[in-house]
Amino acid sequence: MWEMIIVWRKHDASTVACYRIYRSITTQLFSVQSLDYIRTDKDLTASEVQNIELFLEDSPDSRSPGYSTIEDAISAFDAEFSN
Repeated sequence: MWEMIIVWRKHDASTVACYRIYRSITTQLFSVQSLDYIRTDKDLTASEVQNIELFLEDSPDSRSPGYSTIEDAISAFDAEFSN
């Protein structure tokens, strides 16, 4: 089982970054599932649909190793994908 956490970061004047992070109920470790850049309501809707699709395809810990803090999970994700 997983708990989803959404972390928002302002990217620029018209865009926000939306990190979809999951915490394993078993291990208590955090994994970033995805990062989406949101500008419009349509972007947000597409991001939510994609999040469900990704979750059904791969468990969050198969996409990213678990980290003990949200900050560490985001930092590792950003380093891997050069965000």
